Amino acid sequence: LKLIERLLAILSSDKLLMQIIIDELRALQSKYADPRRTQILPDEGEFRIEDLIVEEDMAITVSNTGYIKRTAVTSYRSQRRGGKGRIGMRTRDEDFVSHLFVASTHAYIMIFSDRGRAYWLKVYEIPDVGPDGRGKAIANLVSMQEGERIAAMLAVKEFEENKFIVMGTKRGEIKKMELTAFSNPRAGGIIAMDVEDGDAVIAAQISDGTHEVFIGTRDGMSIRFPETDVRSMGRTAGGVRGIALREGDEVVGMDVLSPGGTILAVTEKGYGK
Repeated sequence: LKLIERLLAILSSDKLLMQIIIDELRALQSKYADPRRTQILPDEGEFRIEDLIVEEDMAITVSNTGYIKRTAVTSYRSQRRGGKGRIGMRTRDEDFVSHLFVASTHAYIMIFSDRGRAYWLKVYEIPDVGPDGRGKAIANLVSMQEGERIAAMLAVKEFEENKFIVMGTKRGEIKKMELTAFSNPRAGGIIAMDVEDGDAVIAAQISDGTHEVFIGTRDGMSIRFPETDVRSMGRTAGGVRGIALREGDEVVGMDVLSPGGTILAVTEKGYGK
């Protein structure tokens, strides 16, 4: 009864309550206090979320229906020639992996749509899923417009000067832009190329401006020319003619190559040359 009477007195008096708190804190201070060992200093440097993310290489996997995931490269072990391999991504019926590349957790994934828009996605924002996982729909990570499909994906760590992005369409148009034009990420993406109705972007590559452009068509025709033949253009501009197509033909591949390299061409039925 005496304890109840005392507790009720404490609850009804803010002054008494605060005095008890002060007395208990003073007791803790006298028992445990020691000189401060740390210094609190003002830091005028810029804080970035990347400072909290461990930098490591990730295998980025994207399926044809638009599911994306990342898995640490260390999850895979090196195997010999006769090895069976292991599951890299679990897919549903009629789905398949369409993009696979390695990028740092601090890098951007540049996503280029068939309609000529570009989107940004930080690698650490991609769901970290094990080899058996399916990942997450890109539509939940990037605000792509209705009806757009992924045409190409590039890993970019820094938007350097004197670097370019070369884009190609199925009707043979080609466009070169400075990489620095993409250095300001926007949530809704930006126009990277003005694509005409009936045309579509099929490829995008990074270059240093000194390479050669190779274009291949469905009917087996190809062209190769110095990248310097194509001037750098602004974001909203259309492309220039990269190859003249015969009736019924269309571009199926474009790449930026080093002079003197070797090209491997593979047909849809498995023939290689």
